[in-house]
Amino acid sequence: MVRVWGSIAACALFLSTQSAFTNSTAAEQCTLRLMATLPMTEVGDGFEVPVSINGETHQFLVDTGGIYSSLAESIVQRQKLNEVSISGTDIFNTKGEKYKKGVSIDSLKVGNNEAKHFHMLARETFEPDEDGIIAPDLLQLFDVELDFAAHRMNLFSPDHCPGKVVYWAKEHAAIPFKMPDGYHIVVPVALDGRTLMAYFDTGAPSTLLSQHIAEAIFNAGPDASGTEKRPGAQPQDLIQYQHRFKSLAFGGVSVTNPLIYLLPDEAEKAIRRNYDDPKSMDDPVYGLQLRLPRLTIGENVIKRLHVYIAYKEKVMYVTAADAR
Repeated sequence: MVRVWGSIAACALFLSTQSAFTNSTAAEQCTLRLMATLPMTEVGDGFEVPVSINGETHQFLVDTGGIYSSLAESIVQRQKLNEVSISGTDIFNTKGEKYKKGVSIDSLKVGNNEAKHFHMLARETFEPDEDGIIAPDLLQLFDVELDFAAHRMNLFSPDHCPGKVVYWAKEHAAIPFKMPDGYHIVVPVALDGRTLMAYFDTGAPSTLLSQHIAEAIFNAGPDASGTEKRPGAQPQDLIQYQHRFKSLAFGGVSVTNPLIYLLPDEAEKAIRRNYDDPKSMDDPVYGLQLRLPRLTIGENVIKRLHVYIAYKEKVMYVTAADAR
């Protein structure tokens, strides 16, 4: 098995209660302890929140589909951060690039919550408006609320009464989820009435479905009605087609007419060609990708929802983005 990198100092995060919300609709009153409220800015590949690195505020992409939080190499160099070893495992990004180093940050702050000597991966390639990524190694220390209507991410203490979390709406869907590798969220969804397991990924700009599954189950191949060429797709691009489905439902909450990209199986074949050795199935990125469900829920669908992720309970609470 691949060993976890370094000591990833998640346990060093000290939480400070800032406020409290009470679910007044529940018979039993249970208080939610609010740890941070962060403004959420939509960007091309998802949405970002402010994070302080040694006193400097930077914009970090929120990525529930990641594993380890990471920092742009440009910030590493400017702050002259101390490098730490990531030996003992191979860690790849989704482009197949191997991470070569990590860094130790003296002070990482999310709102008023501070971690001392926090380890992060160092990355050379980021989008121009991204300084880093917050991944589940950090996110799952909290309950995470994504309120797209108010453009904010709220972080709550995970210590509360089970199920007593939805304070903003009278009705909601409570969806149990699994974390097969301890990081990635896999939830059941209904796509045009057919139940599938789906990978919940706020770091993915688009929702993706295996082209093979699209053809075999939904008759939604390249030549089907409702399928069209992806705008701007070049011959060398992996994803060539998109399909407009009727509905994508989380429990009782439905997103109508979701646009989903069709992902050819050549992607999996390429991964197997490049990483087909005894360690590949245990690789933190590629081993998971070879086993994950063939549907990935991305930002274009997620932003139409109001989501509360209770990592400790392993339950996701969902309403429409504008539900009250």
